[in-house]
Amino acid sequence: MKFYLLIIFFLATSCGKKRTIHIIAKNAATEVRYAGLEYFVVSSRTGANGEKYKTEAHGTLDNNGEAVVELRQKNRTYSVRVVEPANTCYNKQITQYFDSKYDVNGTFTFEFAMVNYK
Repeated sequence: MKFYLLIIFFLATSCGKKRTIHIIAKNAATEVRYAGLEYFVVSSRTGANGEKYKTEAHGTLDNNGEAVVELRQKNRTYSVRVVEPANTCYNKQITQYFDSKYDVNGTFTFEFAMVNYK
């Protein structure tokens, strides 16, 4: 019986902790949200043959310029990236890392500004 409990404990703890992240993309000047931008959540780890990358989540931001992603966080480095819109003249950190100053309680906000041509 103890053996089965040990295996269940090992399986439960080896899967990593569940984490929910919130991704937002907005105009830095007007605060208007950018809908339809593509985002990626990528994990990386150093292996015997160098750095290994894995796309954990990928999609597009909804009509409110947001996405919510749930994943199991393991012992890896995680980053979030939003592909900037066309005609961008300003972007603030298009790649942000978990547990950095840009990780505000699981919310990652990406700021862009558009070039206006007359």
